[in-house]
Amino acid sequence: MIDTKDYRAYLKQNREWLQMLKANQSIVYERLEDVFNVLEDIDERAAKYAKIEEEYEVIFEAGFLYLHKQLETAKTIYSAYFHNDYFAFRRYEKAVNYLLYLDDLEDVLDEKEKFHGEIKDLIRNTYEKIENIIAAGGFYDDSVLDESDVVLLPYLKGILTTIEVYALVAEEMEIQLK
Repeated sequence: MIDTKDYRAYLKQNREWLQMLKANQSIVYERLEDVFNVLEDIDERAAKYAKIEEEYEVIFEAGFLYLHKQLETAKTIYSAYFHNDYFAFRRYEKAVNYLLYLDDLEDVLDEKEKFHGEIKDLIRNTYEKIENIIAAGGFYDDSVLDESDVVLLPYLKGILTTIEVYALVAEEMEIQLK
């Protein structure tokens, strides 16, 4: 039996943060939208039925862990580098989103036992470079992210990030965007 109480409590605890991101059409929120939608759908199924399929339980647990990690990372960056100033955050939002992508990529590659050697160094160096730009409040444009994509792409053949997996799950479950 699936227990969604922790998920609902987490959403309640972070309601203001999530509402701010959603109201401002934050790309950080938008990148997690499929995960939110899948979790909400499973939460509704759990409330409606006494028992749901084990597959949904696994999807829910993995999705909630992922969502929690991503949001906590974003909140830490928001607090540490932007001192809870959304307008300052907005200026670097694509860079923050890219840091979340790199975290996701690191986890996926680690799970597949492919996070080592050159790709590990590339991801960590890219993360550090972007984080340093944010920390210094320095000049930033999307070319930094584009350059990183070009360097990382050859290593990512056949790799789906968690976000991509949940987009496929949402499609498979025929979940409409909410």
